[in-house]
Amino acid sequence: MVHRCVICHSNSTKNPNLSFHRFPKDPEKREVWINNLNLKMQIKDWHQICSLHFSPMSYVFSNERKILKFDALPV
Repeated sequence: MVHRCVICHSNSTKNPNLSFHRFPKDPEKREVWINNLNLKMQIKDWHQICSLHFSPMSYVFSNERKILKFDALPV
């Protein structure tokens, strides 16, 4: 499955080192993400953003995997 960033349109085929994250299901947290990214579009459940929109401090490493922290916010 090819993942695509709704913001910069990076995809997992051309950028295999990027990670992709769905918007939070929690309405309040989702709204914070949308505001931080200054998005004007309607965000759907399948929309994703790539790791380029998070600071390195937003991740933890576990078993050689990069995992987005629960409280991470896009920048």
